[in-house]
Amino acid sequence: MGDRLTPQEAEQRREKGRHNYMFYFTWNGKHVLCLFAAKDIDPGEEIRYDYGDENAPWRKKYRENREERKGTICC
Repeated sequence: MGDRLTPQEAEQRREKGRHNYMFYFTWNGKHVLCLFAAKDIDPGEEIRYDYGDENAPWRKKYRENREERKGTICC
């Protein structure tokens, strides 16, 4: 379990960690995420990843389902 951060601290750490790149590919009809480090990663070094990309291709179905669920009542 990592540190609990304020939004401000998370943004500061995100700005410092711009040593990686993310690419989206389609392989055999499936969406694939590839992460490449722009520098060597030391054993035990913290690696951060922001899952908040709403536009990731594999989240399309989730977004569509979320739109369909709006206004529904659950008990």
